[in-house]
Amino acid sequence: MDFVPHPAVRHPLLQSVTTQLSRVGTMIADYHLHVKLPDGDWLVVLANRSLLMSTATEGKAGAASPAPKGAVILAPGLGATSQSPHIVRLARKLVRCGFAVYRVNPRGLGEGTGLARNVYHAARSDDIGHSLDAVAKDLGNDVPVIVLGQSLGGNMVLRHAGAAAAGFAAPLPSNVCGLIALSPIFNLAACAENFGHIYFGFAERVVTRKLRRVVSARHTAFPELGPVVLPRRMSLIDFEQRYTLPQAGFKDILSYYEQASALPWLSSIRVPCSLIISRDDPLARNESFSYPKNVNADITRFGGHLGFVSQTKTPLNDNYWSDWRVVTLVEQMIASRGNQ
Repeated sequence: MDFVPHPAVRHPLLQSVTTQLSRVGTMIADYHLHVKLPDGDWLVVLANRSLLMSTATEGKAGAASPAPKGAVILAPGLGATSQSPHIVRLARKLVRCGFAVYRVNPRGLGEGTGLARNVYHAARSDDIGHSLDAVAKDLGNDVPVIVLGQSLGGNMVLRHAGAAAAGFAAPLPSNVCGLIALSPIFNLAACAENFGHIYFGFAERVVTRKLRRVVSARHTAFPELGPVVLPRRMSLIDFEQRYTLPQAGFKDILSYYEQASALPWLSSIRVPCSLIISRDDPLARNESFSYPKNVNADITRFGGHLGFVSQTKTPLNDNYWSDWRVVTLVEQMIASRGNQ
């Protein structure tokens, strides 16, 4: 099923805003995984297997939950959490399709607010690795796992997988059998340079507002860090230079973006890897044309950033084409592993 945008939201800004404003509510987890990081911080991963559990226990007192046919780990984008609309909407569909779902909260965000003293930034792809290890321990090695990252989360997933394959990060757990990146931004310098012009400055205002809230929550939880004063209006690069670089110890903005970007690591990835990306995505525009042979890219003409609102309903009975495409890829990747 090829993607054809809904005529009412054909513009990339409308595509992106429509999915951001979709009313999905919160999704209660069956349980939380608290992942301790090497520097003493914690992050929280939300696990959902409720549909599987209810199916197993219906009419059977004390019945055990069946093993899922696979698991999907969801890594959100910049400033997003386990309860962001894109994540919740997709997680519910995956659970209904019989998959366990683990929603990762980036360091210091979501249910992990106040549990991380160290600053959250784009180069924290090792946090993805520690989350994968925790999920593998929770599931056992027999359950196949797909890792999906959205936007900046896609960059972090790809960066960690490439670095792991090249020996610069801990190896992926043996049950990880595929990677999916939705609207990934893995050339961060190019994106940041144009960020103020994207969607008439709307994207930058939204993102910097989220980042200011993250900073406020961090300094409230750890008052010994001292007060921080940030301008009310600032660009993303201003924020990085004023806050991220001095807090995280990066030399300069270019070295930070170079270190954080997945682009140099793509050719090193050794597990099946698929991208879903649109040519009219202004945040990832530079990433939509050529890829290493080991990376499969679904490139659509329209869709915006994390948009993909289709003209007709998908087999999942709504118009969120990328959700259907992700579910299809997950099923294909897990089936391919089973045939090996």
